Amino acid sequence: KKAPLESYADSGGLDAQIQEIQGFFELSLTHPELYEDIDIKPLKGVILYGDPGT
Repeated sequence: KKAPLESYADSGGLDAQIQEIQGFFELSLTHPELYEDIDIKPLKGVILYGDPGT
């Protein structure tokens, strides 16, 4: 399967939101025990809502 052509750089003006999303994923990958301690499953994906390019 090919990697997507889009990148975070294509989402101009959303730096704070991108950092927040990345932080959730990085935390779940680097410290899965934090999720296990409170009996929840780490994030596996995210759904972004809204019109493309807005």
